[in-house]
Amino acid sequence: MGAYRQMTSRGGKLPARYHELLDKTQVILKQNMPTDHMAPKNNFDYTFQVLVRPRSDWEGQGSQKILNAGIKYFTDGSRMNEGTGAGLCGPGFCRQSAGLGTLTTVYQAELFAILMGARHALDLGWRGRQITFFSDSQAALNTLKSPKVSSKLAWECIENLSELAIQNKVNLEWIPGHRGFDGNESAEDLLAREAAEEKFIGPEPVLGLPKCVIRTDIKRWVQDEANKTWINASGMRHSKLTLEGYSKKLTQEMLALNRNRLRTIVSLLTGHGPFRKHLKRLGLLREEPVECRLCGLEEETATHILFECEALEGKRFRLFGTIESENFLHLGTKVQNLTLLIKGTDFWPE
Repeated sequence: MGAYRQMTSRGGKLPARYHELLDKTQVILKQNMPTDHMAPKNNFDYTFQVLVRPRSDWEGQGSQKILNAGIKYFTDGSRMNEGTGAGLCGPGFCRQSAGLGTLTTVYQAELFAILMGARHALDLGWRGRQITFFSDSQAALNTLKSPKVSSKLAWECIENLSELAIQNKVNLEWIPGHRGFDGNESAEDLLAREAAEEKFIGPEPVLGLPKCVIRTDIKRWVQDEANKTWINASGMRHSKLTLEGYSKKLTQEMLALNRNRLRTIVSLLTGHGPFRKHLKRLGLLREEPVECRLCGLEEETATHILFECEALEGKRFRLFGTIESENFLHLGTKVQNLTLLIKGTDFWPE
């Protein structure tokens, strides 16, 4: 991700090693697409106002007072199965919508809808008016009042709003969505959604590729490469029975454990723990036996405890509905299963 960020901020001028790294990731060829990311610019002198009022201000008659705001534009973005769309509802017969393709995020669509409104107001040449843009996206509004901007689309929106604010009083207001306000419902339901439902025809990305899409693709590529390495690696017979590959859920579950229980789960997943056969191999157990302390029938290893021990056969059946080990491989993907299986035995710390 660092290499991609450097490339976008330097206009593609990077040492060869960075280009080689980006080529290896093969981010669905998106690394060569136009990007929305730019070197951060400071935004200290904007001449418009951004207001995010408490939701309670919109209750009852409060909403009518807020909506009595001179010239009003309602903007919205929407995403459907076919893609993303932006909608604008303004004074007079201003009804605009734009289909933005499949690579545009809802956040970008919200910004683009505001940009559409600013351009419309500039084209009409308003002077000395109070102009308010209503949007239900706090993320978009917070970006427009941020002191540092790294989105080309957001910066273009700020420039147009600033130009409009030279001759007018310009406000951007947050409005709660799905509350029945006429202009907002028109922008949201009739315009943005209809535009999103239409299949986009043309080259993509429409607004420049957002950094979050690249970040997601790179993370997915890293995970896929890690899983390939894991599958093709030799050895680790026990761990491959318990771990299918990278699992975000397993990581989160394990990090939620205290230190003693985390140590126990790791030992069960890897086979490196206080099991008699393992301790004997390390020279930490000199006396015999190395048989399982639960059933006394086989050598005590993590594989035996999890998959073969007859003393835990009833628990296995209740957890997995079978006692055949091949039917509950990769049980390590659920910490709860491991906990329930060995809870109450000498291996589980209370």
